[in-house]
Amino acid sequence: MKIVLQAIAILLICGVSISCTSNLKEQDIVIVDIANFGRAKIAEQISVIDSLNPKVIGLDIQFKAKRDPVIDSILRSALDRCDNLVLINELTEYKNGENFVYESQTGSAPYFLRNATEGFANVIYEEDEVNTIKRFAVYEEINNKRGYNFSVMAAMLFDSASTKAFIRDNSKVVEVDFLGNYEKFNILSARDVLDGKINSQDIEGKIVLFGSLRIEDLDMFHTPLNKTNKIEEPDMFGVVYIANVISQIIHYNQTIPRL
Repeated sequence: MKIVLQAIAILLICGVSISCTSNLKEQDIVIVDIANFGRAKIAEQISVIDSLNPKVIGLDIQFKAKRDPVIDSILRSALDRCDNLVLINELTEYKNGENFVYESQTGSAPYFLRNATEGFANVIYEEDEVNTIKRFAVYEEINNKRGYNFSVMAAMLFDSASTKAFIRDNSKVVEVDFLGNYEKFNILSARDVLDGKINSQDIEGKIVLFGSLRIEDLDMFHTPLNKTNKIEEPDMFGVVYIANVISQIIHYNQTIPRL
């Protein structure tokens, strides 16, 4: 499995798009790899995608502090132009009780958030040998206020009716109904985007998720789809996990073939 993921990473770094259209089930979500680029190139990628009229842009990225004033200004301008923008944050400093009650959340600096909504990206680890993730919290209580999962927030902006029905009909914690791994989603490399190798048909009206598909970024998890039981061989990138959860929500009560 590690060899397979390394091969995928090499293809993405080299600018090769992985689009298994013959086996593609999810048509409403596109994943964009941010590669190892900094804020200037990420801003450029966002601007290119936004010009092609996506329904939602979701960033599995945090911009925790201001850095270079010029580059940060360019990045904020790109974010401000997006119509429906969601960024991740993390819930921290929780206390034990009958339920977990989170006391704070950390995410991007406010400078970058004036046009964005946020959702938490915390995952639920199972108490097994490899810390499998197979459930997600739809919401959590944060200082006695309800905050929603990043995937729920993105889904809400895309299809509020399906998302509200999903929230209404399910408990706080839900089993992930995995569509599959990366091969079930249209994945664009950073070079695809920056070199103009995409068009509006790839993006218009869809949810576009930006995230890392680099093994060295350590944003990977074990899921029930993993055929190994080795802690050092996770099978799914974080942004692909997020895409699975969003797919589950926006297709709630629809007949989509799933694994």
